[in-house]
Amino acid sequence: MAFDTDAYIRDLAAVHGLAPKAGDTDRADLTSRAVRAELEDIKTRTQALHDWSAAVVADHDAAKPHTAETAAVGAAARRSRPARRRAAARPSARPQR
Repeated sequence: MAFDTDAYIRDLAAVHGLAPKAGDTDRADLTSRAVRAELEDIKTRTQALHDWSAAVVADHDAAKPHTAETAAVGAAARRSRPARRRAAARPSARPQR
């Protein structure tokens, strides 16, 4: 299935309430404005997620103060879990010389 770039840009512009300007026959201006609006929206959502996660961490830290005892318990729990193994690296795509 082919990706329809024009439909994607039209949908993106509609989501952000944008319309083509007069004289923009190749839709370059609409594409640029739609992409900039989407990137700004992504930045806003990313910042909100960052703020939320920082608040969750701060709340967790405030509810359970870290002491030498809790650090030792956490370290013991980590040691008791099996280590995660990474898959062997794939051979290089470049020919060997």
